[in-house]
Amino acid sequence: MTSFRHQDGAKRRRNPKRHETLVVSPKKQHDPSPDSLTLQRLPFFVWVLFVFVYCCVMMCIQYRSCRFRFARDDIAIARQQSNTLQQQQQSSTPLVANMNQDRIVHVIQTRFMQHQPHLTELGFARLALFETFCLPSMLAQTSNNFLWIIRVDPKLNDEILGRMKERISHRENIILLGSNHNPEGMGRDNTDFDHFLGLKRNNNENKPGIVFSGNVALLKEAFEVSAASNSSVLLETRLDADDALHQMYVEFIQNQAQHYLTNNDVGEDTSDQIWRLWCIHSTVEWHPLNPYPVPTDEASTDDKEKEEGYLLMYADKSICTTPGLTFGYGKGTTRSSILQGRRLKHNEIAATIVHCNGDQKMKCVSRISELSPGALRARSITSAGMVNIVTGDDRLDQSSNGFKQKKDNKQLIQQFSQQDFLWDGLERLFSVTKTSVRDVRSLILSRMNYIAADNLKGLCTPGHSCKENGKVLLSAILNK
Repeated sequence: MTSFRHQDGAKRRRNPKRHETLVVSPKKQHDPSPDSLTLQRLPFFVWVLFVFVYCCVMMCIQYRSCRFRFARDDIAIARQQSNTLQQQQQSSTPLVANMNQDRIVHVIQTRFMQHQPHLTELGFARLALFETFCLPSMLAQTSNNFLWIIRVDPKLNDEILGRMKERISHRENIILLGSNHNPEGMGRDNTDFDHFLGLKRNNNENKPGIVFSGNVALLKEAFEVSAASNSSVLLETRLDADDALHQMYVEFIQNQAQHYLTNNDVGEDTSDQIWRLWCIHSTVEWHPLNPYPVPTDEASTDDKEKEEGYLLMYADKSICTTPGLTFGYGKGTTRSSILQGRRLKHNEIAATIVHCNGDQKMKCVSRISELSPGALRARSITSAGMVNIVTGDDRLDQSSNGFKQKKDNKQLIQQFSQQDFLWDGLERLFSVTKTSVRDVRSLILSRMNYIAADNLKGLCTPGHSCKENGKVLLSAILNK
């Protein structure tokens, strides 16, 4: 299991010479005879043991309230560093070879500013979040055997588009595609590659797609492997542009697919189409303003000191969040055969699909608890749904923010004093730095009204939220 845990980095080397402690008996202190001295020899390791036990007790007292498995063991760290070095030496050729050898096609899908190209304030803020959270976590994955398709509006602002192209131009397996078309199934239901890219459009739809960056030949080969569904397994993972994935997520999910979908180790009949869903169990959220239910004066004062914002970790079994939600297609399985092609909302997945267990290993949803936390979500006023977003208006936040209302949740409140511990784990598992987070927080807070105005205009555009709560909160920010 890969998780956050407190690690004591202090190392002590044992002296090869034997250490002795000389204790003088006070009653015979002036007796010159040799027998007047009482020698008690205490080996050095005894003192080391005493110090170690004391440190352990103090650590338990300090961190007993932090019950989150929030770090990696040394083996996982070493493996990650080794794999990361290998990634830097690999080209697209090993990626294709691995794909053909394993017959697993893994595609990660991200949407950015689709149908909203004119909202530049919102676009620049979301770009900063993408550069700070999403992109670093994907570049740091312990396996690069995947394709990442980022779909942006074809008319996206030139400066925003240029920065995105610059950030990803060195990675052939990252495809930057100008298209408002979001197909699923990677050729399983429609084998037309140009249609998948959005290059072919009907007369009543927007302009055709454009390939801005990435190796299209590599994408086409993966598409053809997936389209030959009788001999391959497909993984489709969703990732919002302001979210991030655990650095070992790709490696983990592909191992799961190898076990359940490729090798069919579960022993189920493959004559029927098989599939399996995965979603993250625990998530850590970043908030530019204090989301904790602490006294107003303490929160407002602390906001000025926390230049990097706040982290909050939780697990919600009632919902499958967007980052890391993965559809696994077994051999011969199409998108239309999964739930008869129905598109469920995130809160409907957990309620509708049976949970995987010892008896049910296929046609079920599995919660990934081995990576804890498995995903990071940036929660700011750039969010379309505005769920649990802190606006800075105490009265409004107290009435609309779910976390602010949890004043009796001691475990949640305790995280308020454990921010350094959470940040340490975040930097190691997601490759997110405090410096970059401070910059994006400063941008969002300084341009809050302008960003909120753009976000309000963008609500209810195709593919974006149209919740009344979002309209209320954004309007309140503008009227503040």
